[in-house]
Amino acid sequence: MQPLPGGVVALSEQERAWVAAHPVISVANTMDWAPFNATISGRPEGMSVELMSLIASRLGVRLRFVNGLPWGEMMTGFLRGEIDVMPAVYRTPERDALMDFTSAYVYNPPALALRAEDSAIRRLDQLAGRRVGVVSGSALLDLVRRTRPGLEIVPLQSVTSGFEELVDGTIDALLDTAGTIGHLLDTGPANGLVMHLDDTLRGVADMHLRIGVLRGNPVLLGLLQKGLDTVTPQERFALVRRWLPDLGMREESYLGALDLTPAERAFVQAHPRLRFSARFNLIPVEFTDADGTHAGIVSDILSRVSASTGLMLEMTPDRNFAEQVAALTAGETDFISAAQPGPETDRLLDFTRPYLTAPVVLLTRTNAPFLRDIDGLQGLRVGVVYGSPVHDQVERSHPGLALESAPDMTTLLTALSDGGIDVAIANLMMAGHALDELDLGNVKVASSTGFTTSYAMAVRKGDTVLRDVLQTAIDAIDPRDMDSFRNRWAALRLETGPDIRTVLAWGVPVTGAVVALLIVVVLWNRRLRREMRERRVAELRITEQALELERQRNLLQVVMDAMTVGVVAFDRGLRLITWNRKFVEIRGYPEDMLREGMPFEALLRYDVEHDEFGPGDPERLFAERLERMRSFKISAMERPRPDGRFIEIRGSPLAGGGVVTIVTDTTERKRSEQSLGRALEENRRQSERLRGLADNLPAMVFQFGAGPRGEVVFTYCSANMRRMFAMDRPGEAPSTAAFFERVLPGDNARVRAALQGALDTRQGALALAFGIRAPDGTERWLDASMRAYELPGGGRHWDGLILDVTDRRRAEDTLRSSEAMLKTILAASPLGATMMRPDGRLEYFNPRLAEMLGVAPDRLEQASLGAFFLDDARRQDLFARLARHGRTDALHLALRHARGTRVDTLFTCRENPSGEGFIGWLDDITERLATEARLGEKMEELERFSRMAVGREMRMIALKAEVNALRAELARPAAYEIAE
Repeated sequence: MQPLPGGVVALSEQERAWVAAHPVISVANTMDWAPFNATISGRPEGMSVELMSLIASRLGVRLRFVNGLPWGEMMTGFLRGEIDVMPAVYRTPERDALMDFTSAYVYNPPALALRAEDSAIRRLDQLAGRRVGVVSGSALLDLVRRTRPGLEIVPLQSVTSGFEELVDGTIDALLDTAGTIGHLLDTGPANGLVMHLDDTLRGVADMHLRIGVLRGNPVLLGLLQKGLDTVTPQERFALVRRWLPDLGMREESYLGALDLTPAERAFVQAHPRLRFSARFNLIPVEFTDADGTHAGIVSDILSRVSASTGLMLEMTPDRNFAEQVAALTAGETDFISAAQPGPETDRLLDFTRPYLTAPVVLLTRTNAPFLRDIDGLQGLRVGVVYGSPVHDQVERSHPGLALESAPDMTTLLTALSDGGIDVAIANLMMAGHALDELDLGNVKVASSTGFTTSYAMAVRKGDTVLRDVLQTAIDAIDPRDMDSFRNRWAALRLETGPDIRTVLAWGVPVTGAVVALLIVVVLWNRRLRREMRERRVAELRITEQALELERQRNLLQVVMDAMTVGVVAFDRGLRLITWNRKFVEIRGYPEDMLREGMPFEALLRYDVEHDEFGPGDPERLFAERLERMRSFKISAMERPRPDGRFIEIRGSPLAGGGVVTIVTDTTERKRSEQSLGRALEENRRQSERLRGLADNLPAMVFQFGAGPRGEVVFTYCSANMRRMFAMDRPGEAPSTAAFFERVLPGDNARVRAALQGALDTRQGALALAFGIRAPDGTERWLDASMRAYELPGGGRHWDGLILDVTDRRRAEDTLRSSEAMLKTILAASPLGATMMRPDGRLEYFNPRLAEMLGVAPDRLEQASLGAFFLDDARRQDLFARLARHGRTDALHLALRHARGTRVDTLFTCRENPSGEGFIGWLDDITERLATEARLGEKMEELERFSRMAVGREMRMIALKAEVNALRAELARPAAYEIAE
């Protein structure tokens, strides 16, 4: 949940626990880094100290300032964990690996302190080979070592000691921040020291101060960010005014940080350094100076963008516009700083709104005839700068003109002055600057074209987040600062003329009178040139102002005509000054009736004659309304028109006399109010019906939101919920506390945390299961489902539904017990058991089945029984039979064991009565079949031997009979007894 600006922070459960465990937070306070933090008479003082104290009061924590140590020792103690918070640190790549940071709270750019004799030095790179003092351990020390290797760096213990060493000549310059150096110059003896802001360091590093904590402490970081978010802009302005020196920067420039959306903040966090491409010769819009530094109006705008966003902006090598677009679309750069929107580029790029607009004018020689506008150029030699926006505009709007191209503005204006062309069409701002440089006395601004040239920043198509960041930063620049940027660069001069020393050198051999005459001539020529230049500049400014006034008037009319209300104004003599189309439409006047200077009485007479004010004496109606108009007082009224529509009329006096009237067609609003009244009544009846329905539902209905301290508060509970939780207490509203009193101790903390978390985060839905002790003493089990919705005025609320699932839970417990018993029985079964889907995939199997197939249970999960068939035709036959009949009885199936051996089974299967698929049992008959096979073999062998034995026995009987017969022939007694 976001903290309220200027108010006490609502802490989450985790944050409250952290604060309870850490009631005192230690904060670094350096020895002398005023005006941000310093130790004065043993006490902490400064802007960061006061800011931390304000944050602590909002969080409800106490601070312990660790005072008086030099910066390096303070940072060492922080990295060891001896100090919790660094209240004023810069973010650097090296520190990113060790620290986490809040958002920025003040912009504090780098600055140089120098002795008066070195006041011409403006940049750090002009100090090559000289000694520059930088505080040891500071972010600026790392910056200088990384980006300015040619400097001789002298580490300092503090800024104060650096001032002393600068005064006594030990060092040649001191590099620190504008706030600190400016404060010391304001509060101490100047000793002939001066300060300069080094613009070349813009974009090299993030110069926004932030609050830092050690990595791995997200709760503390979140607390500090919440507290910082409560500090209002007014409170930040007060801190700036109280502590920071006046450096000619506006307070907004010090504060810098913008109110970005979460997506924009995330983009800046993820892309701290951006590359932009600039034009080298777009003077004075943007260009590169002799040192290769970005200059011009755009450079000042980008400096402010960097200050307000914390982005480090790096200029890439010079390119023309076509190359800029190619580099941007190829991903070599991130944006173009001065681009011109147009049909050709709109399909490739997204643009900010234009931040700079200049009129396009016609320039001629001073002796040329008068030109009214661009339509009078037929037959003249007309020149433009090739490839410029002006070139494109003129070609599109006047394709019949024969244009002569010049490579740049200097060539174009020189050709005009020398008679090579008759007319030049150019951007007034760039042409004025070039005229001032070239000192062309015979060129003038003739008239306006009606065109303008606009400059905007461009990003790749679809890079809307970056575009919006740039737009927000540009919009935050004070219009007065924009004017100062323009005046600073558009007013550049390049003085030219004879060198007086050269004249004197050549004139030494000549007589003194001739020398004096030459001096007078030179001085007079310079004066004439200066007066001509000043007159030309004045003419340019007057022309520009006139064009600007014309543009603003046209813009005002366009804006007025686009308004959805009617606007009309009369001067102090009640003569018509201006009006818009909506006024004519609402009042029903003829299109050509109104004209500038028309008296109010004429309009009033027309209204009376057309029954605008209803029935009554026409002269009385005329006189009353004329008198009311002449009073020039604030007035407001609503009345019907003859056509049945309603209008609202509001009049306000003008400062110089006269009146402006706003006329609004309120017919739809009247109808809406009537419809709204009916809808509200219907909504009231519907609400009553819904509440009655909710009170009679078997489920419990409720709503909850955040209370004044961010706590959970039930705003509605249905009657059955109030009964279940005993929330209706005599003389009390339904109590949130009563709800939590009923929740079982084992679930209480979890339910509290879940509901509070729903308020503190952006989740959209929540489900809870918990138990309660009902008023009758029994334990009941409940399921709650909740969904969040956004309130129209901001904030979120939750709707919820609670079901009593006690009976279902008991049934589920019984079912689970039965299932457990069944699984125990199946686990001990000698048969393989399975539940399978229609396609044969196994949803359940017992250990015996896995053993029969020789497969580990985890490999059998979700496997298909068909994968173990030896005969694919048999598999297809089985599943076809199950699909037709839904059952099979003692079907012989031959399956494959994991070792590749055969497993013979009898498969009995039935449809699953509680779901889709089948339940089956497999009886392993492999051993039985093997035994039966061996028995058959033995029986066959026995039969064979039995047949052999019977044959021998019959032969023996026959032989015995023959022996007995032979013996009988011999009259001997029988030797063998033969059974009958």
